[in-house]
Parts: sequence; C-alpha cells; structure tokens
Amino acid sequence: MRKIRLGIILGMATFFFCQAITTRELLSSFFENQQKLKSLKARLVVEMKRGENYNYMKMEYVSKGKKVFIKARPPFSFVLVSDGKKAHFYSKRDKTVWLYSPGQYKGEVEDPQQKKRELLEGVLELEKVADRYFGWKKAAVYEGQPSEANDFVSKFRIWVDPDNNFLYRIESFDLHDDLVSRIDFKKYRLINGVWLNCLTRSWNKTEKEVIESSSEFIDLTVNGDVDDRVFDFTIPEGVKVKDLTKKIIKEGQKK
Repeated sequence: MRKIRLGIILGMATFFFCQAITTRELLSSFFENQQKLKSLKARLVVEMKRGENYNYMKMEYVSKGKKVFIKARPPFSFVLVSDGKKAHFYSKRDKTVWLYSPGQYKGEVEDPQQKKRELLEGVLELEKVADRYFGWKKAAVYEGQPSEANDFVSKFRIWVDPDNNFLYRIESFDLHDDLVSRIDFKKYRLINGVWLNCLTRSWNKTEKEVIESSSEFIDLTVNGDVDDRVFDFTIPEGVKVKDLTKKIIKEGQKK
C-alpha cells in the first residue's frame, strides 16, 4: 500500500511539473516583445569563418515586419531584398540574381531576425530538462521535437532566461543525436520600448566543415520611419536569374 501511495505521489509530481508546453507558451514574453518591433534600421556587421576562410562584412540593414533590405559594402557588393514572400539576392560581381524563399538566403547573409522566427516556428511541444548556467546567469533548458516537415533534426534544445523568458540559445541535433548547430543570442538592450539581442553567434557543423559566424547590429533605430520603396526590387537588365524557390531542403542539403 505504501508503494502504491508513493507511486501516485510521483505520478502526480510528474504530471504537474513535467507537462509539455508549446514554444509560444514558454516564450510568451519574448513573442510579445517581438510584436512591438515594427521596424529596424542599423548597420549589420557579419563575421564568418568557414574552414580556413574568414570574411568580415559591413552592411546596411532595414526591416519592417517580415520585409528586409540588406546592402553590403565593397569589396563584397551585393543586395538582398525580401518582401516576406520571396527574396532577391543580387551579386554585381557575378551579374546574377538568385530568387529565394525567406529563410533560404544565400549562406552567410541570412537575415538573423527571420532565422530566429523560423527556428522557433519549427519546434513543437517542449519539456524542461535542466537548469544550467549560461555564462554567469542560470538558464532553464527545454527540449522539443521538430515538426514533421523537418526530417533531418531529431530534437531542439532551447535555453531560456527564467526571469523574463527571453532566448539565450537554440541547439539542434541530428538523427544520431549529435549537436549540429548552436545559435547564441547576446547583448540584449532595451531600445524605444523593445528588447533586442544585438549580437547573434552561430556554430554549424556540416558533412564537410564547421561554419562559425556572428552578426551584430550597431547604431540602431527602432520603430522609426521606413520608406517602403526600399523593399521594391527591380531585376537589372542583362543579368542572369536563377530561381531557387522551388528547391527543397532534405537531410540538411539543398536538392
């Protein structure tokens, strides 16, 4: 009888303290804060190490809702414009325009805001698995399964600030349960009523190499006036156009 009572108590404890919750429930404060962000203008500095190659890029960055405009300064000289439904990546050097779906941008010029949204939308129910220190501050760690559309990730792990439910880190694991990507969100600042993580660091492991990158917003203007014409893109005459919007991502590779 004593064992039965103990089993009931443990079962109730598991029910009340380990119930699965949705990503939106867990990060409600984070999503409410994101909804306050109507527009953003800044300088975007991107550093990337891919194998032995290292790139350092300075860009103009403008976003409004899901629309984004990114223009890189020389020597890279490219423009990325997305209206939220499709993205244009124009390289003057290659005289080519690549068409993408948002979230499938060309390598190192992924929009950090869009990348964050898509990762979170792809995570199903979460369960708390631990409390761990993230630098000097304690973080609550949750694990969740990907949506059915994601067939090359076995699980996500999300590190959250227990005081305000803001993101610290997102990790993803392959089908062998090996860590294949990690994104850290740093330098949260309160600007014009909106909390922004100004620095994002990424680590990604592919079959061939490890890619490390960081993107940092500098000189930010939050919820200021934005001319919508910046998101209009006209394909220049005499350039090649490559439409990649119909390509699917399977097992971590573009097919």
